[in-house]
Amino acid sequence: MSDELSFEVGQKVLCYHGPLIYEAKIKDKDDTHKDEDNKPAPYYIHYQRWASRWDEWVTADRLLPVTEENIRLQFELQEKQGKARGASTKRDKDKDGSARGGPTKRGRNSANQGGQGAGSETDRSATKRRRQENQTPEPAPEPEIPIPLPDMINVFLVEDFERVTKKQQLVPLPRKPSVKTILSRYRDEKLQGATRRTRAEDLCTEVTDGLMAYFDRALGALLLYRFERQQYVDVVTANPDKTMSEVYGGEHLLRLMVQLPTLIAQTKMDQDGVFAVRDQLIDFIRWFSERRSEFLLDDYDNPDQGYINMARSH
Repeated sequence: MSDELSFEVGQKVLCYHGPLIYEAKIKDKDDTHKDEDNKPAPYYIHYQRWASRWDEWVTADRLLPVTEENIRLQFELQEKQGKARGASTKRDKDKDGSARGGPTKRGRNSANQGGQGAGSETDRSATKRRRQENQTPEPAPEPEIPIPLPDMINVFLVEDFERVTKKQQLVPLPRKPSVKTILSRYRDEKLQGATRRTRAEDLCTEVTDGLMAYFDRALGALLLYRFERQQYVDVVTANPDKTMSEVYGGEHLLRLMVQLPTLIAQTKMDQDGVFAVRDQLIDFIRWFSERRSEFLLDDYDNPDQGYINMARSH
């Protein structure tokens, strides 16, 4: 980590938050400031595209400079976290399946051994019931609300996958128009001619701002194929003052649309709010589809062999 490094106000950095690393910007610096453990915490940081309530004073050892090596570390931690979540989900499903699907192998063997086995199984069941009674039930996850995509968009997403993963091609960056430009144009067209703001217009602004925030936060973790990661490292290093919604375009924005049902299900919106957002997103996707020739490329770039070798090595 970066105990010995010094950072300046306005500098873009990487910051540990829990087990992962996120893009952040230093908003203030005070060498006398200490955290609740009385450790020096001289840097006040804002996580890029996070709500300002997450701004915090941090110790120097949580900060990293934006370098290729540290961006790769960010990816590695995201991968490990994803694998850990996947393993945890599988264990939970296995446990649930065992509970519904009858006795386990050990239980069947015990039953075949007569009274002693049956008694120990009963004891285990009683213990399990007591343990469950003492636990606070966890809230069930909210069901995902499907967001339908037009057939031509689904076809493009398949082609996009094949271009990157099979043909080893890349979307040329920076893209014009960018994600930020596309979303701003949609919002401006929808609000054009409005003499006074309505709730629907406020929702349009909230959704476009939210999409931009989701995109900037999700790109590195959810929206890139492995072959694109070296390109991402190069872009972040070369554009430390730009958000990814200013660099990437419609191709990657569509990948976000696929992830949105899962992301929305993790929010605390009530059902009415979820359906209102869904309707706005469906309208945006329809608007995007009508202009897809402006926003989507017909051809991707073929990187040189040096890039291919580097991408394969990570």
